[in-house]
Amino acid sequence: MSTKALNIYIVALFSIVLVAPTYFSFFECPWCPDINENRSLATFPKFPKSLHETGNFLAQFDTYFNDNFGLRNCYIYLYAFFTQRLLNTSPNKSVAIGQDGWLFYDNYKQLERNAGLYPPFMGEPELWIKLYKLKKDWLESRGIKYYIVIAPDKSTIYPEYLPKYQGNRKTSVVDTIIKLGVKENLNFIDLRNTLLNAKSKSLLYCLTDTHWNPIGSLVTSQYLYSKFKINFPELGNFKDISAYSIVPDPFYWRGDLSYMVGLGDFFNEKFVTLKANYKISQKLENDYYESVIGNIPIKKITTERTAKVNLLFFHDSFGEKMVPFISPEFYKSTFVATYPSFGMLKDLAQQLAPNLVVEEILERELINTYRYCFTDDK
Repeated sequence: MSTKALNIYIVALFSIVLVAPTYFSFFECPWCPDINENRSLATFPKFPKSLHETGNFLAQFDTYFNDNFGLRNCYIYLYAFFTQRLLNTSPNKSVAIGQDGWLFYDNYKQLERNAGLYPPFMGEPELWIKLYKLKKDWLESRGIKYYIVIAPDKSTIYPEYLPKYQGNRKTSVVDTIIKLGVKENLNFIDLRNTLLNAKSKSLLYCLTDTHWNPIGSLVTSQYLYSKFKINFPELGNFKDISAYSIVPDPFYWRGDLSYMVGLGDFFNEKFVTLKANYKISQKLENDYYESVIGNIPIKKITTERTAKVNLLFFHDSFGEKMVPFISPEFYKSTFVATYPSFGMLKDLAQQLAPNLVVEEILERELINTYRYCFTDDK
């Protein structure tokens, strides 16, 4: 090939590279992979009506362009592919690529913090205990039982699949908080040993997702229920795994961590669901709680039960997956999707008159969110 022909090819290729993103900003690209970023992409902003609004418009347009320029998904996929497959590095700093196809959430060195390799901030565990004791004393003065449930991160239950560079586990923030809580007679429910003992029988967490799978949700729900029955012996027998059929998903499934690294073709797994072999009559009412951080979703579920035990359950996305297993066991159960401040807890307890209040919190959030929990919403 002559030098002139080579130069023509280089110029043509360079021109295509420059023009293609603009072209595919207006026309759909048939080759771009579907990348679910677990968020809504920016939409085109409204045109400014005055000079004063121009600055905001330009900033919003910049965000819109960054989310929607042509071939964006292709570029994201190629970056993720070369970073992970060739350099053996995670393309997303918030996701650690473990062994045998396991992915772990690792925002702000979360894995090291969970393993106790970083000490907690001075006084932080004591602040959690202060808050939990404040809630416990208020609730129990009104005859309401109170439990704090700590949901372990996946790295705590499956450390053998962590990246090899992770160090050995030391005393963690959770260990410190539970030790302090025992001195204050707080009812902590630590799920770590239950899950560690059960993992030899079944897979309990998703390989490509941050959460436990339906079997892990059932195992934790059954253990919680056994603790509840100590104070409420009138509760019925829990529906264990024998009351469900395990139904494998015929397709490969990709969890939130797989989408975060942008390589669903390489990080996916077989997923199972649990199909109940029993029938039960339930009434569901969707509601919300007005707070300073916005409207918080609430599920109010009524089930035909002889024992009239009323449950108020605060939870995150891990606790959300326990709702189908816990709600059938209570006459009335209310599930609130947040970590409550003292003011919110008092307000809802006065409205709903529960016999039992439960706060579920993810292990890593004991490091991240105590300052929000002290905000009084009312």
